[in-house]
Amino acid sequence: MNNEIEIVIEEPVEIESLEVVLDAVDEECPEFDDNLAEFMTENELQTLATELMSELDADISSRKDWVDMYVKGLEVLGMKYEERTEPWNGACGVFSGAGLFRDVWAQGEDEDEACYPEGD
Repeated sequence: MNNEIEIVIEEPVEIESLEVVLDAVDEECPEFDDNLAEFMTENELQTLATELMSELDADISSRKDWVDMYVKGLEVLGMKYEERTEPWNGACGVFSGAGLFRDVWAQGEDEDEACYPEGD
């Protein structure tokens, strides 16, 4: 069974006037900067939260391969995340990017010399 409908217009249709009628606005209609959650029912909020969490999980899982490759790349460069206990639990280890930049730049220069004797 074919449910397609074909519409053929042989002559252009001109609309001289168009009138749009809007229903009366509810007194509790939100303003532009209102918190829309305050105008939703608990059921609508729950549905929205479920859909949002589902989309978030799908987004995270779709990037899993990229994140794994990124982490492996950082490990190859010698940067590793470590849980620190000194000077206190959860202390942050700060690494300077200058040394990493220098090492990567030097590696690139060495490869140019190793692969292209003329430096071209």
